[in-house]
Amino acid sequence: MRSIREPLRVENVPPGEENDKACWLEIITSLSWEAATLLKPDTSQGGQMDPGGYVKVKCLASGRRSQSMVVKGVVCKKNVAH
Repeated sequence: MRSIREPLRVENVPPGEENDKACWLEIITSLSWEAATLLKPDTSQGGQMDPGGYVKVKCLASGRRSQSMVVKGVVCKKNVAH
């Protein structure tokens, strides 16, 4: 959990108590483990092991901490040129 505490400290986000399910430290740890179980990178054909290529983190400006979740799926972007 040390690797999670440092970014929280840098961003001035209080990590909270370790066993408090509503604290950021517990939420981020839980979501990280859940996302890690979903990743199955194909390195046999030169795929990356870095999860940054497979995981996107988004912050929505509404809701409560307890509503944080992992969403499994594919992200598509479309650039429109005029």
